[in-house]
Amino acid sequence: MTTYNITQKQTREDVHIGIVCTLDVEKQAIDKIFDETYNAADFGKLIGDANYYKLGRIGRHNVVLVKLSGKGTQYSARSVTDLSHTYRGIKLYLLVGVCAGVPFRERGQDEKLETAETIFGDVIIGDSIVQTDNGKQLPNEYKRRTGRREVLGNPPLDIRNMLSHLRSEAEPLHETMMHNLRFIQKQDQGKWEYKDVSQDRLFEASVRHKHYAQHITCECVYCKTQDDPVCPASLQDPCSITGCAEHLIQRTRLNADVDNPSFVPEPLIHFGTVASANTVMKSGEHRDYIVGRERNRCDENIIAFEMEGAGMWDDRPCVIIKGVSDYANSHKNDIWHAYAAATAASCTRAFLEMWIPSDPLQGQRPQWGQSVGQCRQHQESNRVSNQEVSNQEVTVTLSQVTLVEQNTSKATSDVHPRLFYILTKHHFRPRANGYWNRLTLESWNVYRSVYRMCYDEKDRKVRFQEFLKEFDKSTGPSQAIIREYWNRVIPKAHRKEGTTPPLSQGLVLAVLYMLHILHTLHESPPSEFDDRRHAFLSRFAYWTSCCCNLNCGRSWNFVSYTGIWRRMPGTNGGPCHGDMHLNHNFRDTDHIAAYKSTFHSWWNAYVSQRKAVVS
Repeated sequence: MTTYNITQKQTREDVHIGIVCTLDVEKQAIDKIFDETYNAADFGKLIGDANYYKLGRIGRHNVVLVKLSGKGTQYSARSVTDLSHTYRGIKLYLLVGVCAGVPFRERGQDEKLETAETIFGDVIIGDSIVQTDNGKQLPNEYKRRTGRREVLGNPPLDIRNMLSHLRSEAEPLHETMMHNLRFIQKQDQGKWEYKDVSQDRLFEASVRHKHYAQHITCECVYCKTQDDPVCPASLQDPCSITGCAEHLIQRTRLNADVDNPSFVPEPLIHFGTVASANTVMKSGEHRDYIVGRERNRCDENIIAFEMEGAGMWDDRPCVIIKGVSDYANSHKNDIWHAYAAATAASCTRAFLEMWIPSDPLQGQRPQWGQSVGQCRQHQESNRVSNQEVSNQEVTVTLSQVTLVEQNTSKATSDVHPRLFYILTKHHFRPRANGYWNRLTLESWNVYRSVYRMCYDEKDRKVRFQEFLKEFDKSTGPSQAIIREYWNRVIPKAHRKEGTTPPLSQGLVLAVLYMLHILHTLHESPPSEFDDRRHAFLSRFAYWTSCCCNLNCGRSWNFVSYTGIWRRMPGTNGGPCHGDMHLNHNFRDTDHIAAYKSTFHSWWNAYVSQRKAVVS
């Protein structure tokens, strides 16, 4: 990951998301979801601020990350206070990490049993918080403060509305979380992988964690009731050493398929109330007592326990996102910390992708040579950063190089600007799901401009040697790599050893797209493409009119599965059912039908020409 010096472009006021974590493994997992990092020293901090910050970008958002120096509300309260004073533009605070989960929560009216179960790696999103150690100890009982002026309030309305939406339609959030989790798990040699179903064990609440071996001589042999002590060593030893094995509770979600020994249950996302206190909960009976007490007295359905939320929740727009690593009982250990931290970080990134910033300029840095006014105009585009650009004019700026296409005439080689090197990582859709879904209209326009610099006017195809002239030998990509990608877009049946046949416009744009990713992100495409992907690549240059009934005046290209669009000349701006479905999660009949009709129109236009993918 590259660190950038951007002080001339942004200040502390441009940072709108604050993330707080406690453990080393939590921070390491969050580090994996940063797209890029900034030099925190360039931003500075206020005198008296004791925090150490990491700054960067996650998706469209500028983010500041702070790791607490200790556990508990006293650490989170001080750190977040300093954070809010130094970074006054923060609009959302996220507490991310691991927590203790309540194994079974109260089910909704239409909820299945398995979705009410909580297992290791599930993600808890706290929509409210209860400070369980803020109360009065009476002779016969402990009473938590419940007065309106003495309890932590609700999140702001915009957060409550978003959580309500996600709760009712959690599939997009879950799908994105799983994609992010798979990305994290590919790193660090299996550190973030799921452990094993056999290690996710839930004991009855009354079962103590102690040594159970027959010939023990420690204090555990005298432990017969809940009030009896156990030896200090047993508090540190895992269940595999102590011999905890009886009174296990079976759960539906962990019933592995006998035909699939590598069964891994998918982590789920649970919304509900989180209990926060300056105490590590390691007692199943106390856990169940507190859950029952809050449900009966205050109608609070506690689904998790943690230690920092109460210190940063009050008077701040805060959301808790934590992965379950234990069941708040005496069998708690740290072996699930890495996996739970990875699921929490994955969900955090998915959450931020769906978070709608209130400031239209939030997280949108002007592109190379753009003014702030131009950046504001670009907010009118769809979620994949597709500017509304007509077919007649495309403007790309790098230093003082500007290319304006007002016709299809080919520029002469005497004014060759090597347009490929205009392309940067900022021309991609931020952190898109999938290799091909990063395409934006801005990058597509640059690819087409490169094509027009080197195509043959007779047949409108590009020869390999002419294509090579668009690249600088000293800065890469190398000629061997370019040749490899040139051949990659040609189906095996059409390849001839030792030759590089000319390519049509669509395939040239596909080659440029892959070289763009390789040159800026250092990622390679799949080793070989199937017939369907080859057919998609041949359509890289093809657009079709939108089929929605709103007369939106858009044309679409689906070489990216999420699609990119542009305005057709002479049309006015307006909503589009296809865009609402693809980029804003509208899923009713009109939106789905508009997308499907437009996609099939785009796809079928070349069906009769599939045999001419290369020729």
